[in-house]
Amino acid sequence: MRRAHVVGLVALLLALGGCASRPVLAPGEELVAPDEDAIAAEMVSLIRDITLARSRAEGGPVRRFNQVKTLACLDGTLQVPALPAELAQGVFAEPASFPVTVRLANASEMDDREADLRGFSMVVRGLPGGAEQHFLFNSHPALFAADPEEFLGFIRATADDSRAWWFLNPFDSHLGALMILLRARDTPGSVLDIPYWSTTPSRFGPDAATAVKHAVLPCSAHRAPEEPGDSPDYLRERIGEHLAAGPACFDFAVQFQTDPARMPVEDGATVRI
Repeated sequence: MRRAHVVGLVALLLALGGCASRPVLAPGEELVAPDEDAIAAEMVSLIRDITLARSRAEGGPVRRFNQVKTLACLDGTLQVPALPAELAQGVFAEPASFPVTVRLANASEMDDREADLRGFSMVVRGLPGGAEQHFLFNSHPALFAADPEEFLGFIRATADDSRAWWFLNPFDSHLGALMILLRARDTPGSVLDIPYWSTTPSRFGPDAATAVKHAVLPCSAHRAPEEPGDSPDYLRERIGEHLAAGPACFDFAVQFQTDPARMPVEDGATVRI
């Protein structure tokens, strides 16, 4: 993995695999499938149906399809320093300080003691013209689904209650996706002490040939114990303990695509970009 470039600092304050062959594209080039809009529409419909069915079965509130448990919603600032020209793009174009809100969450488990992926979702406000910028991060650098079609297959299997067969079907297995999920699930000591990755790339600046992945890397002086706690809400509790002692901080970093073959834009299951 090539060196990431730090382009900002996020300070949070308490505010209670497939192996299928893929074409090698040009730097920054994306490949839009002719049925991509239809895939997205089916995803939205199925996720809505699954979410409402779960709510009826549980007899409780409607929970998200993913990132189901909110651990904390925190206010903070994105502090952008003076940067060299290649990094001074978009939100990071000029030295500035922007208000942010970050949601930290468990991907699928309501009990913090269960191994799981953790999410870091950030909205940056106060941009020119009143615009906002949204960044989504996971606690593992790769997605288990390489592309929208594979993720749709997983959602269909979820709707049919056949996820195990989707992963293990000998005629159309997704063992690579299963291995990524198994590696990604963890029980951290604190969600403020671990790195997060965008998993999918984005364009960086006006040049269509420039693609990056984003990451936020912990830089706080305070550190929680590395072992998990005994409470089903220990991650939430440790966020409060951390912020009572002082703010949390993360370096906001970008990693440039340098090799379209090894760092493909269209494969979310690839770690390198």
